[in-house]
Amino acid sequence: MRPYLLTVLSAALCLPVLTAAPLPDNYLALARQYAPQLRFAQKEQWWPSSVDYILQYFIARDDKGNPISSPLPLSTSNLNQLPATSYLSVTDTSSNFAITKGQNPSSTSVPIYTFIAPKENGVVDLFYWVFNPFNLGKKVIALGDVGNHVGDWERMMVRTVNGVAVSADYNAHASGDGVGTMPWAEVKKVAGEDRPVGYVAYGSHGKSSITVFHEIPYTIFH
Repeated sequence: MRPYLLTVLSAALCLPVLTAAPLPDNYLALARQYAPQLRFAQKEQWWPSSVDYILQYFIARDDKGNPISSPLPLSTSNLNQLPATSYLSVTDTSSNFAITKGQNPSSTSVPIYTFIAPKENGVVDLFYWVFNPFNLGKKVIALGDVGNHVGDWERMMVRTVNGVAVSADYNAHASGDGVGTMPWAEVKKVAGEDRPVGYVAYGSHGKSSITVFHEIPYTIFH
């Protein structure tokens, strides 16, 4: 199997539809063509972010727990300079910690991390991953908040055959209406475009094809 390719989309562009098995040079154009538009709940407080954004709140420690002074500030471009036995930590994991707030896409460009998986018979799967600094858990009777954690990846996937989308897959923490794979003809699209719309669960950020998890109106994330 050919390797997955990784790119970062900061905006989706309308490009010509491919009509044959795409060549590697066309993969990025294909990913941009079908990049989803994500819509958030009106009261969302825990936004997505770039990975570099969250790293400013971390410190590196050696295998004995001692802080490592360099490289600083931490970024995706220098993490490979840390010892193999080191790890990253934060001092606060509460929902009020600054790290949890992320970057509101209404005012900040937030990347979508896109993995492009070419397969046989003209199939190319496009995985659109969004990084969230914080996952808000659910309230459970007698237990309180359960499932809060720092760092959370959520995704949508579009399957293409010979450069044409045939289905979209919506991924969430649990199964239910609007979650799972949907034929392309049934996928809700951005007005005037052939891109899917995904609704983002409040706080936990799972993706759905319907508004079951949401309040309206939505913040639009291109």
